[in-house]
Amino acid sequence: MLTPPAFSLLPPSIISAELRRGSLVRCGPGVRGVGWPDNAVVRASTLLPPDAGSHELTVAAYSAAWVWGAEWQTGQPTLYSTLNGMRFLRRIADPVRVREYDIDRSHTVVLAGVRVTSPARTAYDLLYLGDDEFERFGLSSLRSLLEQDARLPQDLATRYHERNRPYRGRAEARLTEVRRCVIRHHQTIQ
Repeated sequence: MLTPPAFSLLPPSIISAELRRGSLVRCGPGVRGVGWPDNAVVRASTLLPPDAGSHELTVAAYSAAWVWGAEWQTGQPTLYSTLNGMRFLRRIADPVRVREYDIDRSHTVVLAGVRVTSPARTAYDLLYLGDDEFERFGLSSLRSLLEQDARLPQDLATRYHERNRPYRGRAEARLTEVRRCVIRHHQTIQ
């Protein structure tokens, strides 16, 4: 498969001119060539991580959900995480956020040179967002992931940590409620 060009690395003036010309179109927080399809690989290519020094970053939570097909939401920051809970002490300009989730490399995939959490790991991270962030960005992203892939594991809320993670009960309740909404939605469509 071809790797899409990293159009987001172009100077802003060229991006602006090509958007007006119609050769580039908006794609989440970035741009893609008009001839490139809107799919996970192309979406990932628009999320090149910021300079992180020696840290390896992965696209995570609602930003990863967007790569897997969820809608990009207005005001949504681009969210990355270090791997294995590594500390991240660099300053990154908004609208980019870097978290220190305990993500193992095996729970990620590389698309167009960009590391992204797997769909199941993405759903797991969405379940554990804070209340405000979950309501603003996580809920619709999680619903979208579950609508696309009903095969996501039933034990999603506890899948990646054997130890007793804080807010596990809240995560399980969120998952139950979102699954219920998705099932109702599918029943009304049929």
